[in-house]
Parts: sequence; structure tokens; C-alpha cells
Amino acid sequence: MIQLKTLLPENAVVPQPQPIENVVAETSSKLTVEQKRKLSEMVSRYNEYGKMIYREKKMTDIAKNLQEISDLAENYAINECGDWFEENIVKRNFQEIKKYCEQFGKLAKESQSKQHQMEALYEDIGHILERYFEIKD
Repeated sequence: MIQLKTLLPENAVVPQPQPIENVVAETSSKLTVEQKRKLSEMVSRYNEYGKMIYREKKMTDIAKNLQEISDLAENYAINECGDWFEENIVKRNFQEIKKYCEQFGKLAKESQSKQHQMEALYEDIGHILERYFEIKD
């Protein structure tokens, strides 16, 4: 069995632990005046970020509009084409557009669910920041 006395020489100085307050003060630096101004300005404009997060147009509405555009454009193009060969090319092109519209619609639904999650997180952040800072309307 090894004893502590054998690990440390008799004249060794053992460092004393620092109080927790000193450790925290040493590890965190104070903000400069410029950093405080920047923080205040950024937090006061917090609601401006909300305008970007809460979109006026929902992606699902855009997907529906794209689908309607596709349908109407296909009908128009088929009625305006001259011969059988041209009509087949138009139909093939619009089948491709329909596939793209379907993919866009699926992504729009996924995006909407993520959008709701982002809105909730944005609100949570704002509620906590309001405890400490003034946020302009």
C-alpha cells in the first residue's frame, strides 16, 4: 500500500483550492462597452427577426398555386399546339412539371412542420430574453 507521504516530498507545497467565485470571475470576461451596445441593439430588434420567421405566404399555398399553374398551362399548351408530334412533346414536358409540383408539395408539407417548430423556439427564446432586456414592438 502506497501512502501519501511517500508520493510528496516533505518540503512540497500543496496548492490550496480557489473559491468558486474566483474561478467564475477568471473564466468569464466582462463585455466591453461596444459589445454591450451591440447586444442591446440586437435584442431590441428581436421582433424584426420574427417578421422573417413568420412568413406571410405558406409554402403549401405556393405549392397549390404551382399545381394550378401547371394544370392551366398544360391545357393551354395542348390546345395551342399544331400537330400530333408537338402535342406529345408538350404532354411529356407537362408530365415532368407535374412530378416536380408533387415533389414541391411534399417538401412544402415537411417545411411547414419545421416552420412550426422554428416559430415555437423563436417564441421561447423571446420570452426568456424579455426577462432581462427590453424588446421593441
